[in-house]
Amino acid sequence: RNTEDNSKGDVRKRMEVASLNENLKRFTIELEFVQSLSNPKFLYEIKVFCKEVAFINYLKYLMYWKRPEYAKFLANPICLTFLTMMQDETFRNCLGDPKMIDNIYFKQANFILHYDANRQREATYLQQLEQEEKLRQAENTAMEDESNGVAAGGVEAASANGNGDDAAHQIVHSPPRKRHHPEGAE
Repeated sequence: RNTEDNSKGDVRKRMEVASLNENLKRFTIELEFVQSLSNPKFLYEIKVFCKEVAFINYLKYLMYWKRPEYAKFLANPICLTFLTMMQDETFRNCLGDPKMIDNIYFKQANFILHYDANRQREATYLQQLEQEEKLRQAENTAMEDESNGVAAGGVEAASANGNGDDAAHQIVHSPPRKRHHPEGAE
């Protein structure tokens, strides 16, 4: 009886391992296929399958790769853009046009070529926005402090002197403060 239980346990373990191997194989195949969608030449080659319902359904099924728990395995996330575009019949129909494929290729090359410069420009812009936001917050705090001080102390003091109307007039008609802008910002 003990031998029988061991053999059943061994069979279960082998089945689990076989199932894991099949799942890993499927995962790897689907990962490679989805990543291949970022290659315009590959898109051109698969155009012959784009009319088949089974292929279109497979593309829909592969949309699960857009979920973060799967997308983290992608080396080239631009493939998700093409996976999404492949859902559109018009895009699939255009894959047979060599000019469109060349256009996709050159746009990708241009993006890659200027990637670092674009990220640097973006980082600089974000830093400027952060600095402007800090200045705005500081100005708002200063204006609130100033207005609270004038409203509380100034009106009471003016009322004690008998000219509260002048203090209210001073608060409402005081000239606006000049805003400081960092270099290049407007």
